Amino acid sequence: MKINRLLYFAMTISFFCLACKKEGKIVEYPDFGRLAVSGSAPIGSKPLLINVDGKLQDSMMVGATGSVNKNMIIQSGERKVAILDHDNKLLIDTLLKFVVGRVNTLPVFLYTGTSLLFDDLDSRPVTSGNVLFRFVNNSPTLPELMNIEIVLIYTQAGARKIVPINKKLNGITRDKFSGYLELEPLASLTPVGATGATYVIIGTNAVTGEVVMNVDPVPASTNNTYATLRYTLSATSTTFVPNAVVSLAIGDPASPSTKIRA
Repeated sequence: MKINRLLYFAMTISFFCLACKKEGKIVEYPDFGRLAVSGSAPIGSKPLLINVDGKLQDSMMVGATGSVNKNMIIQSGERKVAILDHDNKLLIDTLLKFVVGRVNTLPVFLYTGTSLLFDDLDSRPVTSGNVLFRFVNNSPTLPELMNIEIVLIYTQAGARKIVPINKKLNGITRDKFSGYLELEPLASLTPVGATGATYVIIGTNAVTGEVVMNVDPVPASTNNTYATLRYTLSATSTTFVPNAVVSLAIGDPASPSTKIRA
């Protein structure tokens, strides 16, 4: 009987110690870093998808103005991050290392409906004070392949003037940016007393030669289907910022009531 009690006592202590060991085990939780993604897309586009290590993690909705933004937490370590379209077509993938306290920010992109395009930050205007522009076709209503010409328009003595400046680019597509055009400051080309000076884009179908974007001497004319070179580099919208390098998408008209493209 004494032996049985000793055995029971020993077993109880052993069980108690094992239980203590189990309850005292340190639980390890994974660390997380952060991912920031931003860009723009045609208004009304379907959401883009974000995969991490081959698994769908989140989607990116296109805002009312065409903006795309997403901030996520991603488990620490080296991860394969991919962006896909709504039909699971791969647009881009990359390996990123995530660590606690650091945000991995992807370059700002433009989604054309078929491709993700990124800015080239290494290019600079040849002449100080000028601006570099390049273009991509972001409109489903325009031909897939276009040729464009940049012209200067302004108003003088109550009449609109259209001035060719010999700035042309051929082969504007939807899947890549064009080469660059270098443009001078508007003031250097505009006569004294003129107002409303701006650069505009007129375009033709590269295959048929049909004019698909045009500018008319009469501002209210229904023939006006051109695009203005508008962009924002700060809190103020502008059409010319010296020494800027700008990538622009030729989009659809801003509203059904106008034929002037964004």
